[in-house]
Amino acid sequence: MKISEVQANLYTLAVDAMKRAYNPYSHYSVGAALQTTDGIISAGCNVENVSYRLTLCAEANAIGALIGSNGHATLQHILIVASGSGFPSPCGACRQIIAEFSHPETEVHLARAKENNAGFDVRTYRISALLPLSFSQYMMTEQPSTEQPSVAEQPVETLQKSSIPHTSA
Repeated sequence: MKISEVQANLYTLAVDAMKRAYNPYSHYSVGAALQTTDGIISAGCNVENVSYRLTLCAEANAIGALIGSNGHATLQHILIVASGSGFPSPCGACRQIIAEFSHPETEVHLARAKENNAGFDVRTYRISALLPLSFSQYMMTEQPSTEQPSVAEQPVETLQKSSIPHTSA
């Protein structure tokens, strides 16, 4: 798959942010860079704490910097890169934070450097795929949904009673 200009720009910013990570305990550096629907760009890195629960993830820091500098915004893209050899993946909390400032089509790009620094590989997912059935501000309204849920959103009991093939023991 061809790397887009947006992905290339965000990758450069995420790698630069990753180099500033504060990670004296895990030695695992993470960088994230994002672009809003208005074209605003922000970046962040992970910041560890000796009390591990207080560690701040790169994705959350990038979004916090965006909101702190520009106010509320909607993400179009976020790219995440890490110091390991595999593709990084946002933790559950970061998926929820990303979803808070996204629309269902927001693209989450997971990147890793190629060997010998010969570019990078990327996998792209929609936030709605990474966090199906997310808890959102729309759930806080009192207006009931009239839409039929997709197969992925249906409870197991409904799926077992439907015409979707399944095996039984």
